[in-house]
Amino acid sequence: MKIHKIVVILFSITLLVPSLALAKGNEPNVYFSKDEVASGNYYTAGASVEIVDKVEGDLFVVGGNIVVTGEVGGDILALGGNIRISGPVAGNVRIAGGNVEITGPVGKNVSVVAGTLNIASTSNISGSISVACGMLDIRGAVGGNLDGYVGEVIIAGTLKGDANLMLGPNNSVKFRDTAQVQGKFTYKAIKPAEVAPGAKISEPLNYLPYTKLEQGRYGADWWLKQLISIFSLLVTTLIITSLFPKFLEQVATIAQVKPWRQVAWGFVWLLVPPIVFILLMITLIGLPLALILLALYIIGLYLVPIFAGYTLYLYLKTISNLLFLNRWPLLLSVCVGIIVFKLLTFIPYLGWLVSLVALLWLWGAMISALKQALSNR
Repeated sequence: MKIHKIVVILFSITLLVPSLALAKGNEPNVYFSKDEVASGNYYTAGASVEIVDKVEGDLFVVGGNIVVTGEVGGDILALGGNIRISGPVAGNVRIAGGNVEITGPVGKNVSVVAGTLNIASTSNISGSISVACGMLDIRGAVGGNLDGYVGEVIIAGTLKGDANLMLGPNNSVKFRDTAQVQGKFTYKAIKPAEVAPGAKISEPLNYLPYTKLEQGRYGADWWLKQLISIFSLLVTTLIITSLFPKFLEQVATIAQVKPWRQVAWGFVWLLVPPIVFILLMITLIGLPLALILLALYIIGLYLVPIFAGYTLYLYLKTISNLLFLNRWPLLLSVCVGIIVFKLLTFIPYLGWLVSLVALLWLWGAMISALKQALSNR
């Protein structure tokens, strides 16, 4: 399998799309109607983006919810939360998102990093598919090869080329009755595939079981989890930078002032909420409030790497004196910071310490910023 394809998707989308799309402005909602035609490339970004009419060139788009029903004469390069492409695409489709659905024809290749990828029965992919996602569901036709790192796979459509997949823990390939596989199908998983009686598979499946080493830390399965985790953070970053940019900057500013004080407060505020949850859950009246606070506590901990990434970016910008970093938009800055931060956490023997210090440091800064916001109100 070709991991470099996934790496190319990672950097092309997280670095190229934000800088190009945000250079054109970031509106809350973008609607490209039937009365418009983009004669060349089209760049846009917004909380909700809908492309109805034809784009003769390439389409570069960033948004929380993206819907493309119009025809695209070139490639699509997109970053978003929920992405649905139903219009015909003459070129390639390169996407990073939470939930991705392709229902229309694609003239060339599809490269996706996402939580879920659905290829509908109405879709016909002329080229190959390269994917890294938690769930892959193919019900349409794929003319080329299928390569990827996935958590779970459902094949209910037609695969004309060869397949080479690496699956996540406790998952395997499921072939439905409507599945047709014409090429070689090789997959590495913990358990063999589930094949429905009606599935038509031209050649015997090539099953490669995981070794114990590959299932452990820094094995292929571990890297798959990390890759999906990073892109989940990047999609969440899109929402945070769009809705709460001032709070993000405030947390990063507070984190740089007396950082060890924030680490100490982070330790305190990491232990106090669970105690409060338990006390509230003991009482019948406090149970709903306990559940709400628990949800906020978990969400806050999940967001720590995003704030850590932006704080790290500000620090690197300060010590490097590179002027071009000052021109980067907020979304691009945070994405780059997150990738650098995650790479630091992969360092053997020291990665856990980096994660722990960042957790306490930014958790303390987040609570301090939240207290300031509440006191101002």
